[in-house]
Amino acid sequence: MPAEWFAREAMRTLRTGGVLVGVFFNRLSWRGALTHTRARIMGFPDYYSHSYPSWRRAMRVQGFEMVREVGCRWPPFPLTSNSRFLSFALAAESAIGLQKVTSLSPVVNFIAKKKVPSASS
Repeated sequence: MPAEWFAREAMRTLRTGGVLVGVFFNRLSWRGALTHTRARIMGFPDYYSHSYPSWRRAMRVQGFEMVREVGCRWPPFPLTSNSRFLSFALAAESAIGLQKVTSLSPVVNFIAKKKVPSASS
């Protein structure tokens, strides 16, 4: 998704009013910075190659409206964790509003809608 051509191709292929639902791995997050650095050093695939704010800006320039954005994966547990503290950490994440801090969130779940062209276009 962070490829340079993605926003243009999504705009071309979706109908007006069509929606795009996805997950974005944000390089600006603490998890993204660590994973990006490790991937570069070790030669691993880099899932955190771009920042969410710059990608979101590119999507808006192409004509998408962000309908919903939810940040997640703040706690320092691996994706497959079964720690007894995980439910407490997730509750704290929700209670303090980290889900709304998408610019720095490790992972962002989003819904983007292809805008209806204005009458002046």
